[in-house]
Amino acid sequence: MIWNGVRNYLRGLKYAFVPLGTLFLGLILGFSVFLPRAAGEVKEFADGAAKVTGEGAVRYEELLDSLAARVLELDWDNPLAACAAMLDEGWINGTLEECVEPFVEEYDRYAESIKGLALDAADGIAAAAAAVGIFAALGIAGGFFLTKWFLRRELAPRSFGKFIAGAVIDSVLAAVLLFVCVRLSVWIAGAYVSALAALLLFQAAALAEAYLLHARGKIPFRRAVTVKNCLKLAASDVLIYFAAAALVTVAGAVLNGIAALVLALPLFGTALLVIGMNAESYMIRAAEENEKD
Repeated sequence: MIWNGVRNYLRGLKYAFVPLGTLFLGLILGFSVFLPRAAGEVKEFADGAAKVTGEGAVRYEELLDSLAARVLELDWDNPLAACAAMLDEGWINGTLEECVEPFVEEYDRYAESIKGLALDAADGIAAAAAAVGIFAALGIAGGFFLTKWFLRRELAPRSFGKFIAGAVIDSVLAAVLLFVCVRLSVWIAGAYVSALAALLLFQAAALAEAYLLHARGKIPFRRAVTVKNCLKLAASDVLIYFAAAALVTVAGAVLNGIAALVLALPLFGTALLVIGMNAESYMIRAAEENEKD
């Protein structure tokens, strides 16, 4: 069972980059909404500032060049912090004011009006930036659902009836486990012992569900759900986490920290999905082997 679980993870790695692909698709869609809206807000700000200070005093193209220069001044050695700063409403507001000031004589005379225009533009740009986050989140969620579907089809396929039965069994087992874990915290003194007991219970619940879905009537329950199998399943889960961590560490050493962070998302995500199917995969294989015998 242990190496079967690790083998499942290695097999599942071919789907690991599906979430990255859907994330980038979400980012493309998000920026396709954000960039035109942001450019429109900057143009509206430039036009408003020009009317306040005198026609021609503030040109959209010059303001855009000045904004681009300010963006390039951010610390792009830390791209996450730079992107966070660039999308911060306060930074946008302050930067717009600073960029327009060199183009306006007697800036103090128009400062209050320009601040109001900058604040409106910053609000609009920040609202448009939300589209990037929404589409990125949808891309990640869609990618993991798609990856789960691929893995489910390959490692532990379910019919529609088994899908419904699995949802019912999950609900019942979740309620039972919650009750038992609460009682364990009262009955068992010591955090380590309580954690070990809870771990065995969760593994036993996963094996019991897998047995009911895939092996009922094919192999004896007492042979399928044992303390030994629970420990093997837990060991398999730990090895999968170690494998994912090792791959991320290697990526960080060979490439850089940002690459490691980006790769951690699909590698650990795939690990979690495979771990959720390992008990079913084992029970399917055990039932098939028993039928051959």
